[in-house]
Amino acid sequence: MVKQNRGKLDDTLAAMFSNMEFKQSYLFWAHMIGQCSIKIREDLPAPAGVSFVNDHYNLYINPKMYDEFDLHGRLAVLKHEMIHILDDHLGRLEDRKFMAWNFATDCALNQMIDPDHLPDCAITPKTLSEMLKVSVPSNQSAEFYYELIKDEMEKQENENGDGDSGDGDSGSDGSDEQKVKPLDDHEVWKESKGDKDLKKDVTKKMIEKAQTETIKGKGTVPSECSDWLNLHSRKSELNWKKVLRGIVGNKRVGKRSTIMKTDRRFPKREDLRGKTKDRMFNLLVISDVSGSMSDASIIQTLGEVRHICDVTKTDVDLIQIDTYAYPPEKLNKKTKTFARKGNGGTELHPALAMAKKHNIDYQAVVVLTDGGLWNGDIDHFKALNKKVIWLIESDGYIMKEMNEGKMQAFKLKGV
Repeated sequence: MVKQNRGKLDDTLAAMFSNMEFKQSYLFWAHMIGQCSIKIREDLPAPAGVSFVNDHYNLYINPKMYDEFDLHGRLAVLKHEMIHILDDHLGRLEDRKFMAWNFATDCALNQMIDPDHLPDCAITPKTLSEMLKVSVPSNQSAEFYYELIKDEMEKQENENGDGDSGDGDSGSDGSDEQKVKPLDDHEVWKESKGDKDLKKDVTKKMIEKAQTETIKGKGTVPSECSDWLNLHSRKSELNWKKVLRGIVGNKRVGKRSTIMKTDRRFPKREDLRGKTKDRMFNLLVISDVSGSMSDASIIQTLGEVRHICDVTKTDVDLIQIDTYAYPPEKLNKKTKTFARKGNGGTELHPALAMAKKHNIDYQAVVVLTDGGLWNGDIDHFKALNKKVIWLIESDGYIMKEMNEGKMQAFKLKGV
């Protein structure tokens, strides 16, 4: 296998980790980069770029252009890419004009980089003012700069008489285009693919890990971290227990005598007992015990099963599974012990066949897992045409397919 030319990238990363001049202020960014997949792209028309692909971020580097900068400039370029990720500029593009949004995001984020490290071509309020020939204020959001740039571009295009309000490269006659330009290639944003909620989860985990490692290494954690964590956090719209109570409440069968109620026809007869309706509900609980599930998550599973027993007021059938479905167990809220039976791969739908083999009748299914499944596995649960509640461990992620049909997915709180 031919080793790719990474140019001065490794020297720059080494400076972030160990150079005392840069370590404190760049260690956080080094740990963010360490969680990206680095791709060398000599066809890239810029020094760098980022995209999100399925379950991770790619950091693209063109060593020929990247190496043209001095060490300060190279540090700035790498930090620039990570801020694009943290500020979710890829996701916030929406239906905005592409080039105007590129310039706007760069203008906003470059103000977070040491001005002595920024290359002369970087887009800042000062250089953008010179390019657009209007006053551009500092410390504004990317959305603010976008509206300013878009309006000015449209104004200048109308004055030029071309009537085109598309994605022009500069808002002027082009003379400033070589002087002021993005530090990176935003076109690779268009190569992004994957679930938006998963992207939020991945980014949030990257921030948390970078924070932890930076503190251990005695580096400085950016003050904006709390804002970034909030930006990439997702909250469940409903509590899963409320959803389950709603399902259970629709199942009523049988009557029994109770001293808690009087007879409706003879309310003064204390010797006669009234009738109350029992709520009968059979619930199947499937617990992922594959190798990707931590012991702490399995312990949490027992706690959640106890909650389920409290909600349903009855025992539940539990099937543990990795790629093999283990025989069902009866659990209730008094269950004290829970023995983990598996630690292999992950394939959950065989648990449904195991339930059928043991003639388990159930009205709904609760599945506890980390979410690392393939779509075909989820399709088996969707085909049941029954209520399915996916409970995803705190470090796992929700796949969009888990919220299709009669299925709903919820994140569990941390252990």
